[in-house]
Amino acid sequence: MTPAALRALVGEALRASGGEAAAEHPTPEQCLAAGEALLDRALAGDERSRSTALALLAADALVTRAFELAAGRHDDLERLAGDAMRRIAAHAAGARDAAG
Repeated sequence: MTPAALRALVGEALRASGGEAAAEHPTPEQCLAAGEALLDRALAGDERSRSTALALLAADALVTRAFELAAGRHDDLERLAGDAMRRIAAHAAGARDAAG
């Protein structure tokens, strides 16, 4: 797992979330949505695989970037924090329910 592979996956997820412009200048929402997509990939994957680990690292990087982008605006940061907690928890609950 290399930094280049991590950067490539982050860029791929951002492009899927909002096109080429999102990959160049993402919004907090685009970062969060891209992170969620990668979280779903990680939750669905083999927990021992390198690709699952890479997806989880990229998801973490994207969610962190969302908060960095929102940090200068208190109202945006507060809203993003609440949204992120609800949305990420829903992904985890869905994966738990699917596992039965």
